[in-house]
Amino acid sequence: MMHSAEPHGSGLLKIWPKTFNVTETAINLAPHAKLSPYFLKKILPYVHEKSKNGSGKMSYKMWRHICLNKLQINEELGCLYFDYFVLLTSTPEERLEACASHLENEAMFRKELESRKIDVYAFIAFLFFQQYNKVSIKNNYMSSNCEWPVSNLESGKGDTSSSARKIADEQSIVMFLTEKLITLLEVFSEKTPGLVSIRAVSGLDFLLEGCLDESPQVRRLTELAVESEHSGLNRSSMVLSVNHLNQWISECIVVNPFGVQSSLSHGNRISCPVPGINLDTSLNSSTHLKSKIIVSLGAYEPRTVIFSNICKQHIAKSGVLISDHCIRVVRCNRTFLYLLDCVRSVHIDKCRNTTVVVGAVSSVVSVNECKNVRVVAACARINIQKCENCSFNVVVNSQPLILYGNENLTLAPFNTWYPLIRDHLDRAGIFLKLNLWDRPYSAAQEQVLSWRLQQPDHFHLFAIPYVFHNKVIDEKTQYSAECVIPCLPKSFQDALSRRSTNLDTWKSLSNEATDEAQRKLITEMVMSKFKAWLASEGHKMELESLTNSAIAARD
Repeated sequence: MMHSAEPHGSGLLKIWPKTFNVTETAINLAPHAKLSPYFLKKILPYVHEKSKNGSGKMSYKMWRHICLNKLQINEELGCLYFDYFVLLTSTPEERLEACASHLENEAMFRKELESRKIDVYAFIAFLFFQQYNKVSIKNNYMSSNCEWPVSNLESGKGDTSSSARKIADEQSIVMFLTEKLITLLEVFSEKTPGLVSIRAVSGLDFLLEGCLDESPQVRRLTELAVESEHSGLNRSSMVLSVNHLNQWISECIVVNPFGVQSSLSHGNRISCPVPGINLDTSLNSSTHLKSKIIVSLGAYEPRTVIFSNICKQHIAKSGVLISDHCIRVVRCNRTFLYLLDCVRSVHIDKCRNTTVVVGAVSSVVSVNECKNVRVVAACARINIQKCENCSFNVVVNSQPLILYGNENLTLAPFNTWYPLIRDHLDRAGIFLKLNLWDRPYSAAQEQVLSWRLQQPDHFHLFAIPYVFHNKVIDEKTQYSAECVIPCLPKSFQDALSRRSTNLDTWKSLSNEATDEAQRKLITEMVMSKFKAWLASEGHKMELESLTNSAIAARD
C-alpha cells in the first residue's frame, strides 16, 4: 500500500527509509528472542539511570552487562551488534584510530572499547529493525519493471523470499516500517504512555529522512517533525503524541526516490569511459543487450550504482562513477569486474563464475546466493550467505560474518594492489595491518564447516591486468606488491619467498642452456605447461578476452 505525501506549505513532504542505513542494518541473522520490543523498552530507563546526567549515551561496558545479565545474550553476539552499529555511525578517521590502537596496545584498546559510547535511541532503532528478518513478506510488492532483470543464468539455490531478496524490495521495507513504527514509538515512550520526547524521536533519524518536493535538500526526520504542523509536537514541552506522529509518518512515507527500485526504473544507463582512469573495456558489448550499468538520479549521496546481467565481459571502473557510492552487482556471469576506488558498500547477488575486485569499501561487502565467485576486497566488514564454491581474498577489520546456507567457502588474505590503493584505504578507514580474515563468526550451527582457510602454498598475488594512465596517479608513489606482502601472515610471506626462489632458480637454469635446441625445448615445455594451467584453472577465457579488448581499444 502506497501513501500520499503530506501537503506542507507550497510543496509536498515526503519521508523515506534511509538508503544506506536500512540496507546495511538488517544483518540477516534471526534476531535473538530477547530483542523483542518488551525487552528493548526496559533498556532505556536502565541506561538513563546508570548514565551521567541521563544523556542517553551507552557505553560498551554497559551494553555487555545488559547482554549477559539482563538479556542472556552471549558476549560474542552482543559485541557483533555493537560493532556493527558503530561501523554504520562512525567516520573512517575514527575507525583508523581504533585499529591502530588495537595493534599498538591491545590492553589499552580493550579499555577504550569498554568506554566507547553510542546513542541509545539510535541503537534501539537499529536493534528493532533486526525484526525485519522475522517478517514473512510476499514477493509481489515490486512491479515487473522494477524487479532485478531476469537472465538465463542458473537461478541458483535459495528461497526468493529470503532476506537478501527482501532487502532489494524496498517496498517491503516501507511496509515493515509502516506496520511496526507504532511499536517502536511505544518503546521510546518512557515516562508518559502515549507521549515521546523529541530527543527520543531523534533515534528515528537513523532509519528515516525526507524532504519537500520544492527543495532538493534531504533533511533529518526530527527537523521535519519540528517544522510540520501535523506531527503532533507540543512546542512548549517538546513532546509528541505517539499516535499523531505515527499517523503523520505513515501518511508521508514513500519508497526511497534515490534507492534501488527508482534506479532500476528511472536511473541513468552508463556505457561510456569514466574520467580519472582509462580502463573502461568490454568484450562484444553489442551482443549483450541485457547488460546494464545504472546510476541513481539526483544529487543525493551516496548514489546507487548497479552492474546488472553482465556476461562474458571485463569491466574496470574508477573515479566519479563509483567513488564513495553504494555498489550492487547482480546476476553477472563469467565476468571480471574491477572497481578500483574507495566505495561505500558492495552487494553481490546471484552471480556465477565471476571475479569482483574492489579497492576499498568503507562499510560492508555483502555476498548472497553466488556460485563460483571470487571476491578480492579491502573492507570494514564482509557478510556471506547462501554461497557455493566461492573464494574471498580480503582485508577485513572485523570478523567475517558467515551466515546460513553456505558450502565450500575459502577465506584468504588480501592479495592485490594498484596505484593509489593506499589513499583509497585511508579514505575508507581500512587498516591494512589489522586483518581478521582467519577469525570468522559463523552464525550457523554446523556439524561440517562450510568454510576453510587457504593454505599458504596455494596463495598467489593477484595482479590487476591494466596499465594506468593518469596524470594524478603518475605524480604519486606507484604502490606495488611491497605494500601488501609485509601485511601478510609470516607463513604466507614465506610461501611467496619460496616460490620466488624457485622461479629465480628456474630462470638461472634456462639462461645456462647455451644450445639453441635446448632453449627451444625449454620454451616449448614452459608454454605447454602454461597453456594446460590456463585451461585447467579457467583463465584461458580471461586472457583471450583481455587480448581481444586490447586489440579493439587499439583499433
